[in-house]
Amino acid sequence: GLEHKALARAEELSETGDHRGALSAFVEALAAWGPNVARATPAMLIKDYGRLRHLLVRLYTEARKLGVVVDISAAQKVAARAADIYQDRDNLTFISHDLKPDAALEMSALVFQLKNAREAITRQCLAALVRKTPEPRPRAQLVA
Repeated sequence: GLEHKALARAEELSETGDHRGALSAFVEALAAWGPNVARATPAMLIKDYGRLRHLLVRLYTEARKLGVVVDISAAQKVAARAADIYQDRDNLTFISHDLKPDAALEMSALVFQLKNAREAITRQCLAALVRKTPEPRPRAQLVA
């Protein structure tokens, strides 16, 4: 999907040294990320949140190459907790593997927190992308 394409483009741009382009593509991938609702098994959802955590680390690393520190901590904590909820069998009903009421309530709060964290990360990245980074100065030529 869109997330996979944006992530692949971001990795390619990063490898070629286009860090601004790569960060922009990582932001695109973050916007496109979502849990796989078509196959929403606990194992698949755990993988989805792991994929999000990997994407956040790559985005953070790319931003650092531009001298920008993006705070991914809130999103990382939410993604880790969401995966933990699905990993704990006590949170799931026996037959359908749906979340039990208490876990479902916590998950609803986490989804809201994750939305806010992703928006904050996007704002930080976009602010960094619109800032003009200084061009490298040409080296003085020695005249013989």
